Amino acid sequence: LSLVDAPRAKAAVAELLAGARPEAWVSDRGPVQGGHAAERQACLAHLVRDCRKAEELGDTAFAPALRAILETILRHDARKPAWAASTLALRLGEVERRLDAVAAIAAGHREGEKLRRWVKAHRAELTLCLRRRDGPATNNVSERALRPFVTARKVFGCVRWKEGADAVAAVRSVLTTAKAL
Repeated sequence: LSLVDAPRAKAAVAELLAGARPEAWVSDRGPVQGGHAAERQACLAHLVRDCRKAEELGDTAFAPALRAILETILRHDARKPAWAASTLALRLGEVERRLDAVAAIAAGHREGEKLRRWVKAHRAELTLCLRRRDGPATNNVSERALRPFVTARKVFGCVRWKEGADAVAAVRSVLTTAKAL
């Protein structure tokens, strides 16, 4: 398996990790991203987008209520570095109570119901960022790291040969790592 051949496959992530198991993992809700770490934080920016989509399709009950809580968590995540542990615990408790109330709301559209089922099954993935000071609420840092490569691919055309894709991936990896140092 080549990481270039299957960039969104679960096996590619497992190969990249080479047996390592991080304590926490921040990602979108895709199944490919699950199970690689002890705990997972769902990217709240992606979830807010999904709530807006459900609202546009007609869910006027569950999706807007969930979006309001997600936006609260995002605000708390931005403020948590300045908070004492007791304040962070208090805010987490408030969010958990609000999540209890929202989970009981019936969705007004099948997209909202899909979100509601996911929240019930993966609720802990919404608040890991408030339980761990080192855990962000979004995977925006990762998304921004990929953006220049994706933009270049779209502007200059896609790579048409495996050798070219391998070379571009290797160069991008080296440049990104060097930039991070």
